[in-house]
Amino acid sequence: MDRGKRPIKFIGCRNNKIYMDLKDIIREHALPFLPAKSLFRFQGVCRDWKLQISTPFFAHNQSLSFHTFSGIFLQSLGNPPSFVSIDPKSCGVPDPSLKFLPEPVDISASSNGLLCCQGCTGDKAYYICNPVTRQWKKLPKPNGDHGPDPAVVLVFEPSLLNFDRSPRRW
Repeated sequence: MDRGKRPIKFIGCRNNKIYMDLKDIIREHALPFLPAKSLFRFQGVCRDWKLQISTPFFAHNQSLSFHTFSGIFLQSLGNPPSFVSIDPKSCGVPDPSLKFLPEPVDISASSNGLLCCQGCTGDKAYYICNPVTRQWKKLPKPNGDHGPDPAVVLVFEPSLLNFDRSPRRW
């Protein structure tokens, strides 16, 4: 009987268990405190991290945990909006220019990371979008006339949301 192989297998299994526990600890307790640039990079670590980072629940937790002001959207007359980074750690966030929306837009209002934008063409539709996740919804056309230049206000309180904690399986 060869006794040398058995302890090596046992130690290998033990190390895998430790590694899995450490990976889970990092995913659950460290990732929410990282800036967006780091999170974009860490989506490539493994499938589990990518699924975790892409959930709305994670985005909510990260917004509550990471309080550094990363930048602002600027828009001058006749130009598309652009993101100006203030925090060097957030530089390099891929294409934060709202080009994921179906048409060029003007930013009308913002609240807790969400933007209310108005299309520049056609029926001048309103969109609510999250520039971090690139998710957006077109708002239904309002009933009635609100004048030529109505005021737009967006109120979004993320702590009131009820997210599903499970990662999406694509």
